[in-house]
Amino acid sequence: MEAFEEEEIRGIKRTNINKLAHGVYRKKTHTDRYLNAAFHPHPQHKISLMKTLVHRAETICDAESRPEELQKIKEALTKNRTKVEQQPTKYACLPCVSGVTDKLKKTLSKNNIGVRFRIVKKIQQVLPSNKDPVPRLLTKGV
Repeated sequence: MEAFEEEEIRGIKRTNINKLAHGVYRKKTHTDRYLNAAFHPHPQHKISLMKTLVHRAETICDAESRPEELQKIKEALTKNRTKVEQQPTKYACLPCVSGVTDKLKKTLSKNNIGVRFRIVKKIQQVLPSNKDPVPRLLTKGV
């Protein structure tokens, strides 16, 4: 059985003005070791880890302890050699042209611009249909 110090419950602290502050609880044996980037994990695993840690900080912590918790997350991820990347603030929608759009994407991503690709219309989609429309009264329906 653990002995509580000064009536402190895990993750909850008493402030100077007799308010309760709550944050993420970590055991004494917690080492802040997550996915090490040296082992080349899949990018989706790294993204989901970061989203999970930030979501936990935003939902559990109160307003005063949230910046401190986010700083702990950044330090832990830096210690694990995981790059904390910024989300792009602007997006560009480009037609998918092989060889050209890949180079543009590289250049734009260096300037923190996200790139989305769209498929170019085919000739069949541009031309009108060659079938005559069936009158509404002659179609089957319920």
